[in-house]
Amino acid sequence: MGKQNEHMKKWEHNRSFLATLSNDQFSDWIATVAFYAAVHAVESVFAATGEHSVSHTARNETLRRNNRFSHIHKHFKHLHDASVVARYLCLAKEVGGATFTSFDEWMSPDEVKYRLINVHFRHVEQSVWRLLKMDENTWPQVRFEKPEPPAPDKPA
Repeated sequence: MGKQNEHMKKWEHNRSFLATLSNDQFSDWIATVAFYAAVHAVESVFAATGEHSVSHTARNETLRRNNRFSHIHKHFKHLHDASVVARYLCLAKEVGGATFTSFDEWMSPDEVKYRLINVHFRHVEQSVWRLLKMDENTWPQVRFEKPEPPAPDKPA
């Protein structure tokens, strides 16, 4: 896959699936799907300039080394790392030196929804939309809303 329209379709497909996920029991999948949606968003930008990544490592290096992509890299890295931990638990030891037995021990479902998706995934998409000169308002928003805190009990 190397054409911009192919990456755009896959980006849209993955983010549409992401919007259907909300169960805290599957926060590892939320992180993984968000990462792959971001991969295709980034590859859409690369394809617009005739570039293509042959691996996750190559993509990360291109994002890291090119100042044009510094804002994307800053947020994409969080998605990449969370995806690796979600899929393999192999990066978790490098973060804080602790061993984790599950993804949820490394990153809580609330952190996945409200930080990974609402902040990092959102920033990657906004940067890509800006670089591709796209109107972000034409895309449905992928965002998790925090539940309202319960109303305090009235004193008797």
